[in-house]
Amino acid sequence: MLPPDLTLGGLDVAYATAEAAHVGEGSVTFRSPAPESFVAVRGEVTCTEPAVELAAGRTDWRTGPRDPRVHRAPNP
Repeated sequence: MLPPDLTLGGLDVAYATAEAAHVGEGSVTFRSPAPESFVAVRGEVTCTEPAVELAAGRTDWRTGPRDPRVHRAPNP
């Protein structure tokens, strides 16, 4: 589990019960240490897994056997 309100790879991670497996410039790959974990990131982002909830400038994911990679959304 990561501490709340952490900045990783330029992303504002509100909270995560998954661990950060790889941090790059503008992206983070999360790995679930359990059958299911949660990740919440603030701001405009994209992810390799579908988001489960979009609320108040935050995007939430439920992770499982796959390792989702979260990216900063590209500027228009």
